[in-house]
Amino acid sequence: MFSDLKKYIAGRVQLLPDPLKKHIQRTRKLGLEISAKYDVDSELVDISILGHDIARNLDDIALIVEAKKLRINIDEIEKKAPVLLHGPIAATWISNNFLNQIDERIIEAIYFHTTGRANMSDVSKVTFLADKLDPEKIKRRPSLQEVKSHIDISLDQAILKFIELQINFSNMNNWDIPKMLLEFRDSLISKNT
Repeated sequence: MFSDLKKYIAGRVQLLPDPLKKHIQRTRKLGLEISAKYDVDSELVDISILGHDIARNLDDIALIVEAKKLRINIDEIEKKAPVLLHGPIAATWISNNFLNQIDERIIEAIYFHTTGRANMSDVSKVTFLADKLDPEKIKRRPSLQEVKSHIDISLDQAILKFIELQINFSNMNNWDIPKMLLEFRDSLISKNT
């Protein structure tokens, strides 16, 4: 059903540097494990993860230029950290090429895989979490191991643990916290209380 979409995304992935290709493969494997555990559509998760970082190799200037070209709104935090635009850019590339031929959950998962947003689908939640739990990322930030232990509790609890750790990490580094991440956290808290 999604063969043309997969070919398009795979072609984009081939243009990426090897470390990004390897990250995508590790993340796909983890995403499939998480989606099986929570009975989330594995094909949608796999496509979302395959496409999540196809714009990640762009530098800050190229991200800003491309976002403006695609008419993606750039907020103050994204101006300071343009890397946050790689998901919206990737999702827009895919959406523009497969207009009305794509499950919106794929677009949402790719667009918001970095920051999350309130009321995301389970496909988006698995994509978000799998990206954060790449074993190489855990090596760089061992505290993320705590998130893995929460996967057995629930998908939402694992994400909440990640967000808690990310907020603390951002505060320690004097980084701005994207509003969408806070809204994502609040939506999960209100859903689970």
